[in-house]
Amino acid sequence: MLTAAGVFCVLGTLTIPLHKSRGEKTGMIRIYLRILTVPAFLRPKIAAGSG
Repeated sequence: MLTAAGVFCVLGTLTIPLHKSRGEKTGMIRIYLRILTVPAFLRPKIAAGSG
């Protein structure tokens, strides 16, 4: 039951747009990939992951 709920949540996160800007749908993957290009986010993320 928990696996089914988890799969449902992941699929919803990947497919449901967060907001519309100028007729363009923005998904979670696009936002996360954009965040990964910001050094202020990436450095602490790597430091926390290696700790």
